[in-house]
Amino acid sequence: MKLSKPDPFIEQFFARIPPKTAATFNPTQLEILKQTFGSRASKKHTVDLRLSMPFPKGGFYWVLLMGREKRGRDRLQQERRKHPLWTVANGLVISGFLLMIATALLGTVFILEEPADIQINSEVNNVVKE
Repeated sequence: MKLSKPDPFIEQFFARIPPKTAATFNPTQLEILKQTFGSRASKKHTVDLRLSMPFPKGGFYWVLLMGREKRGRDRLQQERRKHPLWTVANGLVISGFLLMIATALLGTVFILEEPADIQINSEVNNVVKE
């Protein structure tokens, strides 16, 4: 089905489906598809960080999206069941992230300890000075 003027969403949609199937859509169906799925593509997030890390046998990607929550309670519950937070992989990533933060904080404290004359562990400091 051809529209009178090119629509980027419809063009992308048709690029992903077989031409025979694309020819079966009427203008009303295309408009409903655009309303349903097109609005997702145009929404902007306050924070949108995407990083792809290539590796020899494939790669990994990281995505961090942050913005105002607009989903209803039912949809949130449905998505929580579909994508649970506490999985083994998520636990490892969260643990690694917390370990990096703790290491950075402790490193900062020990770097600043000497100039500020702060005694965090006086037993260790006494042994080192003797």
